[in-house]
Amino acid sequence: MKEKELFDLVEYKGEGIEGKLHIINISDFSYDEELFDDVEKYRIYHGDGYCFNTEKYRIIDEDIFNKQYSEENNINGFYYYFISDLFDGYKTLSLEEAIKLIKKYK
Repeated sequence: MKEKELFDLVEYKGEGIEGKLHIINISDFSYDEELFDDVEKYRIYHGDGYCFNTEKYRIIDEDIFNKQYSEENNINGFYYYFISDLFDGYKTLSLEEAIKLIKKYK
């Protein structure tokens, strides 16, 4: 699953600034506490005008999760999420483009 690949790359890289890349841990932002816990979220800014999030949620109740989302989104008890259209004024990019962007800074 590509969402997991992106999250793992960003988590490995960690919070910080490198060139045009700025990774911020935003795990304390809100989430559905009845469905998830042990949440990790990162917001990535890039100097070329990109802003996106990659997120990982531990699923509390898999039956409820599978009804609201889909079993295929359940990766060993975790849900991974990517979003690139967060704020006006930033360019959007695909999940594949986000992965390539992060890999440039390995």
